[in-house]
Formats: sequence, C-alpha cells, structure tokens
Amino acid sequence: MCPYRYYDIMRESKDPRQLRYQMVLSVEKRGIKATARSFQTSKNTVRKWHRRWQREGYHGLEELPRRPYSSPNATPPAERRKLVALKQTYHRLGAEAIRSIEGLQRSSRTIRKIWREERVSTRARRKKYRTKQNLRAVKKEWKLFQQIDEDTKYLNDIPEYYPQMMARDLPRFQYTARDVTSGLLFLGFAQELSLTNTTLFAEYLNRELTARGADLSRTRRQTDSGAEYIGGIFAKTPSSYTTTIESVSGQTHATIPPAAYTWQADVETVHSLMEREFYEVEHIIDRPNFLAKAITYQLFFNLARPNSYKENKTPWQIVREKEPGLPQSIAMIPPVLIEDLLEMKLENPLKRGHDVSSTPSQAPHACCDRRGFLLQSTPRDVTESARQGRFRFARFLGGVQMKKAIVFAFLALSLCPAAVQGAAGYVGLYASADHSVSAWCPFGENSWARIEMWIWFKPLADGIIAAEFALEYPGNVLPSTVAYNPGISVRLGDIPAGVSAAFVDCQTDWFWFCRQTLWVTSGGSTIIRIIPHPTVIYDYVDVATCLMGYPIDSVTIMSHLWINTGPARMVPCIPPLEVVIGTESVSWGAIKSLF
Repeated sequence: MCPYRYYDIMRESKDPRQLRYQMVLSVEKRGIKATARSFQTSKNTVRKWHRRWQREGYHGLEELPRRPYSSPNATPPAERRKLVALKQTYHRLGAEAIRSIEGLQRSSRTIRKIWREERVSTRARRKKYRTKQNLRAVKKEWKLFQQIDEDTKYLNDIPEYYPQMMARDLPRFQYTARDVTSGLLFLGFAQELSLTNTTLFAEYLNRELTARGADLSRTRRQTDSGAEYIGGIFAKTPSSYTTTIESVSGQTHATIPPAAYTWQADVETVHSLMEREFYEVEHIIDRPNFLAKAITYQLFFNLARPNSYKENKTPWQIVREKEPGLPQSIAMIPPVLIEDLLEMKLENPLKRGHDVSSTPSQAPHACCDRRGFLLQSTPRDVTESARQGRFRFARFLGGVQMKKAIVFAFLALSLCPAAVQGAAGYVGLYASADHSVSAWCPFGENSWARIEMWIWFKPLADGIIAAEFALEYPGNVLPSTVAYNPGISVRLGDIPAGVSAAFVDCQTDWFWFCRQTLWVTSGGSTIIRIIPHPTVIYDYVDVATCLMGYPIDSVTIMSHLWINTGPARMVPCIPPLEVVIGTESVSWGAIKSLF
C-alpha cells in the first residue's frame, strides 16, 4: 500500500499522468478494488481513469477543463468592447467612478477583471505620501451655505482641451464656487483672469441664490489671496469683490493663509473631477456648445452624481435634508459666460431700459416715449450713446443697419411724442411647429419626457427687425439644446438668462425665433412662461420695428407653454416625443445621451 493518499500526490505532482498510468497498470494486474486500496482513493476514481485509458490511451489521462460549455452570466463581447472603450475615454478614472458615471450594471470587480484580461492600461495616479486631515464629520454638521469656497482654474494646461480652446475661441478660465457642506457646484467662464470677472460672478451668485430663497446672512465666502480676489498684495482698501460679497447683509469674505492649499480642498477636488470627467472627455464644437455641455455637467453633478465622500448622496439630496423648503432650481443655476454679464452691465449701467444712457433727471432736454420714460433728446448725446454700444438695438443690427441706426437715432427720439401704435404684434410659446398647439399631454409620474418648444412672433404692422426676451422655467424642466432661426444676424445672450437678437431682413409675417428641446422630470401640471428681458424694468417683451431709426415697440404675450395638461382641461395637446423611466440615480452617461 502506498503511504501517501492519491490526492496528496496529485497536488504535488508535476506530471499527474504518470501516477494515473501506474494506477491503470495496477488495475490490469490486480483489479479495481485492490488498486483503490493501494492508492487510497475511491473505486469510482480508479474506474474513471481506467475507462479513459481504454478509450484514448495515454492522452486520455490528461485532466479535462472544468470550465462549462456555456456560461449564461458571461459578459457578452459587445459589452466587453464597450468597457474597454470607456476606459480609453475616461483613462484617469477607476472602475467604481466609471461605473457610477455611466450607470453600468457590472460590478467594479468584474470591470477590473475584464480590463486585466484585455490588457488595458490603468494609468494609475501617483500616490502622494501625505496624510490628509479628514474633516468630513465636521463639515457634515455645517448649515447649508455656511461656507462657499471659490477659486479659479486655468484651462490652457489641459492637453485634450487646449487645441479646441485655441481653434474655437473657448473660455480660458473657469470660475468655481462650491458649497462645502452639500457640495453644490456653480460655474462661470471667462477669457481672462481679473478682479472685474470675480466681482461680476459674485454679484451673479448673490442675485441667483437670494432669488431662490437661500439664506446668505451667515455665509463665509472663502478664497485664496490672488489679485483677482483682493486686488493686490499692497491694497489698502477692500476690493470690489469683497464689497460685493459684503453687500449682502451678514455675508463675509475670508482669505486662506499663504500656501494653505488644503483649505480649498472642496473646490480643488471639483477642478480635478471636471478635468478628468469633462475637459478630457468632451469634444466641443463652439462656444454655445461648450456652454450647453457645461450646463449638462453641472446638472449631473448637482442632481444625479453621488459623492462617496458624502455618504454616496448627491448635493441635491443633502440640500433637501438640510433645507426641505428650498426649490430644486437652487441646484440648477446655470453656468454663465462672465463677459456677457460685463456687456450687459456696460450697456445698462443704471438698468433704466434700452436707450437710457444717463440719469434722466440730469438730461437738459427730454421727451417721453409712449411708456412715459424719460429719454435724452440731444442728437449729439444719443449718437454718442449709440456709438458706445448703449443703444441696444442699434448695436445688434450690424453693418449698414448699424450706420443707419447711429445716423437716425435722434430722429427716433424726435418722433416719440407722435408714436402711433399700429396693428398688434404677438409672441408665444408653442408645442407645434405651426404655432397651433401650446400644450403637451400628460405622461407617467415616474418618467422623463422629451418635448420641444417653439417661440413664434406675429409682427406688428411696421414689422420686426430685432427682439429680446427671457424664459422662466419651472424646477422640473431641464432646458437642452437650442436651434435659432438662421435668419438671425446678431445675437447676444441666451435663453433663459435673456437673449437679444437682430434679423438680416425685416420680418412682416409669422416667424419662429428658436426651437428648444426640453426634458420634463416629473408629472403634474406646470407651465413655462415668456417674460421680459432681465435688463428691462417694465412688463413688456420689446421689439424693434422696421421704421427709420428702428423705434422700440412691444408685443403682446399670446400663450405660454403648458405641460402635463390636456383633455381633462379641454386644452388641445400633443403627446411627448419620447418617454423614459426616471430614477433617483440617473447617470451622466444617460443625461448626455438625452442632451
């Protein structure tokens, strides 16, 4: 009898066929039972190898593969190729991050296994041997907007983004603000780094946050000591950024100590994430396309992206826990091109309407337009105002029309006492391309619906050469891509923040201004409204007519756009173009496919 068990010898053997060969020879001489006792194994094992020997000879003593003939749970080849392609796209992200962003069903372990099998480079980030102080427990207890960290980011050092930036005149700097306790992200972009831009961005955030009910009375706005925030290291008075911050009662501005880079960890983390998830990934066509993609990413970040540092909750979930009464729109404040804010401020320094260039009470000679607002009537002043770009529609018309507007601007003012209103003009939001239906039919409560919105104008008797307005979206509507009428020659701004545009030719019949794709994220009747441009202080949608001098007139709002309404309210409606099932964990990959 062999002193060692058959299975022990098999584990240590380099060629198991030799032992099995000795076993089958023993069977030929002594039989199965005696061989089983000698090799200390079962009769079935001896019988199995003897039968294989009889059928196949020495090669039959090889161990057969234990892998099943079919694997129902195996990852299909198409999905494997997709996982490899995702790793090549998000080359600096790990399996868990890509799984979260793209909403993948496979586990992180399976994804990493496939990458190893396909020999995909991981490009692991170098480890920094520095212990970071973990303050997540402290920050979790802070109140909403107790501290907002702000910083700027150079975009010209990102290899994937730099060629697009130079070729398409894309923003060179990113202005970032982030609430520390919730992680809410707010973005601005500009072509230069300056104190003026940080001041305008701070003013924009003050206005948008307070308008949505945020309490900034105890907010600390923390920045570094860069010249774009403090004005200079030898400044003796507070900078314009600081005074803008402190213009909100109770809000303060604080700077971090020199070289204390960890104090801005929350906003620096966003810069790193956006570099890997946005700038290194997205292909950008032009500036409007850049802004649309930035809006999409910010919506994904604030509404759908779970933060592993904050118990895998989204910023909006944390906001709802801390301040249940705040609207969802507080997480949907759109990114802004800061040069547009500057341009609007220069054109309307006192917010007195389109063509008021100084304080009305200081005008030596004045007349009233048909709404009763004072206008300077000195031809020299008006012409100079148009030349400086403050006569809004004159600035939009461009080329030959621009020259006409400058020459005849004073004539428009001299005609204002005799202004006669002709046939009424209208503007409306519609669900159909023929401006016949202004409502979308209901859909499921837990679904997302894709719809389209058309903006149509019915000109006045004197026609329309330019128009400006804004839109007011409810919290459950996500604006997406916009297609403008190709007949528009000059356009400033964008909806919903406020758009102003001039046409190449005078419009004398119904014309569409733009078409926008929208996603509705919840059921319930709601409405999108057309409103006056934010720079206007009265309740009119303004247009410029085609008369000499392009005098300003207004049109009547004919219809808003109703959503989730229909036969129950006796309103004609159109079914949504597409309906998808909505969930709490919507991935950025899914959102990008929608937009």
